[in-house]
Formats: sequence, C-alpha cells, structure tokens
Amino acid sequence: MNISITIIFQRILPVLFIISAVLAGAFFIFPKYENFTKMQANIEEGRARVQRGEEALVKLRALKREVDARQDDFAKIDIAIPQDMALPAVYHELQRLGLESELVVSNLDSTEAELQAGNSTMKKVTVSLELQGPYGNIKNFLAQVKSFARMLNTQAVRVDSVGAETLRLQVDINAYSYDP
Repeated sequence: MNISITIIFQRILPVLFIISAVLAGAFFIFPKYENFTKMQANIEEGRARVQRGEEALVKLRALKREVDARQDDFAKIDIAIPQDMALPAVYHELQRLGLESELVVSNLDSTEAELQAGNSTMKKVTVSLELQGPYGNIKNFLAQVKSFARMLNTQAVRVDSVGAETLRLQVDINAYSYDP
C-alpha cells in the first residue's frame, strides 16, 4: 500500500492539481480576462470617438477663422441687402444720385412686394424714377446706380427727347431687404 500511495501522490495528484488549476482558471480567470478585453475595446472605442471629436473641433475652428476673416464680405452683404427697407432712405439715396449727376428729379413713386427665399422673406421695392438732363449726366447716373453699395437692380429704362440737349429718363429700380 505504501507504494500505491506514493504513486498516487507522485503521478495522480499532480494531474489532479493541473486539472483543478485549469478548471479554476476557466471559472475564475477567464471571466475576468473577458471583462478586461471588453474594457480594452471600450477604451479604444472611446479614444476613437475622442479623436473624431478633436478632428471635428479642429475643422470647426478652421471654419470659424474663415468666417471671421470674411466678416467684411458679410458686412457688404448686409449693406447690399439690409434687414430694414428704410424706404425714405432709398428715396433719399436715389435723389442724391440724381442730384450728383446734375439731373432734375421730376417724379418718384414706388410699389412693394414680398418674395420667399428659403426660410427668409425678402421685400422688393420697385422705385419708378423720372429724371431730366443731358445724355452724359444720364449715363453718369446709371453708372452710379450700377456701382451703388446697396443692391439696386435697374429693371426698365425709357429715354425720351424733351429738348435739343435734354433727355427724360424713366427708370424702374428694384431695392431689396430681408427678414432672416
């Protein structure tokens, strides 16, 4: 019996110990390893999300710098198409352009209309203007209207002869404003 106990201790016990260690590893260590690998995957996913967020933030900052650099262009748009129509101001500017061109303003009338532009509403005012003066002055007036800072569109132009060197200019000019 001594020999058989010794054989059991020498050969079977180490095998049982190895089997019990493998089973203990399977039941205790493998779930922990599985949790560890899931946590690593979550951490990598989080890092990827942070990286994408940082890239988006860099793009947004670059876009903000570009918008800030173009503020003058946006200001020009606000001047060209202001939010407020200020019809008396339009009348005043057209009369001023006529006087600077040394033309006599004999008639000034207007009509208003609303236009839909996407989510915004635009107002269009058509100003009918009648001016009298020599050809060079009429040409100068139309050039000033064309280069005016506010967006003015010349729609209809009629020229009649009033005298030897005097012409009558009847012009319809559209001015715009928007409600954001």
